[in-house]
Amino acid sequence: MQYINIPFHQLPGALDFLSVDPKDMDAWISAINDAEPSGNFMHFAEAVKAKATDKGLSKIPGIVDFIGFVIQVRSLLLNPVGIDEFIDMVEAPLRQFAQAQNRPVTEEQSTQFKSAIRDILSAKNELGLSFKANRLLTQHERNYVQSFIISDLRPIFPDVDAEITEEPLGAVITHILKLEYMEGAVRKEFFIGLDESELSEIRTVVTRAERKAKSLRAILSKSGVTYVKVEADVKAEEE
Repeated sequence: MQYINIPFHQLPGALDFLSVDPKDMDAWISAINDAEPSGNFMHFAEAVKAKATDKGLSKIPGIVDFIGFVIQVRSLLLNPVGIDEFIDMVEAPLRQFAQAQNRPVTEEQSTQFKSAIRDILSAKNELGLSFKANRLLTQHERNYVQSFIISDLRPIFPDVDAEITEEPLGAVITHILKLEYMEGAVRKEFFIGLDESELSEIRTVVTRAERKAKSLRAILSKSGVTYVKVEADVKAEEE
């Protein structure tokens, strides 16, 4: 049988989840389901950690990271397999790691682990919804990372054959918009010069896009379809 190669740093968290006390497993599933879905997967993971903390659960960071890994691998498999076969592919290396740690897996733990992973991988699960939303949001040739606007004053001096006076003849204000983005796995940047009228034009276009998004959210609300929010990691900066 093919195994899932679980990163070494996630094995302790995986083993902790495999060994969760039965009375705490429902609380873990509840923490995942109670957290608001987010198009930013890291924000959702933090929300799950907060819910788990509220419920008095332990070993939270490692377990949440492992659950996120399972969702990611399941979504990215080039040759999708049935959910039960996938769970076996995850559990097999964990059994070996547990044995090496002198923490052999009991049948009760195995049954509970498989049932929990099956619930987590459900299409209706908020964790799965968040990860799928994150994947859909990034299916572009290039993905935005962050932006900066650098503003400067450029003085106007006489022509080269004229005498330079103490004061410039005038000045213009210019802005440079720096966009950082990901193209595949490579982080790149792009610069474009703007004047004040062009800044105003961009503001108008962005405002219109925000109004369209508001209209679409209202449609989703009326239809009962869950709107998955996207929280920013980095705010645009101005220099």
